[in-house]
Amino acid sequence: MSRNTNIETLLFPVELKPVYIKERSYNKLSNFSAVTANVDGMDKIYSVVSGGYTLVMNNDALAFGIDVFRKMFPKSSDEDFNVFMSYIRYQDLTVILI
Repeated sequence: MSRNTNIETLLFPVELKPVYIKERSYNKLSNFSAVTANVDGMDKIYSVVSGGYTLVMNNDALAFGIDVFRKMFPKSSDEDFNVFMSYIRYQDLTVILI
């Protein structure tokens, strides 16, 4: 698989959704949320976070990263800035998105 170099594909909106655990019925976990996005028509889960988590949009995170890069490496050009995206698979986790 080739590396995706189109940064626009990473600038999709993300949101927090409640997480439920199945016991005898589905019960909402009050202090956890799933960071999700609808990508290619499918809801995808990127992380499960605690109640104190502050959601940052991908374009805001990218802008912050570029700003820090420019301050840390002032002699570098914008072409030297690279973004790598990794995926985490939750194999034993069933999360219901509502």
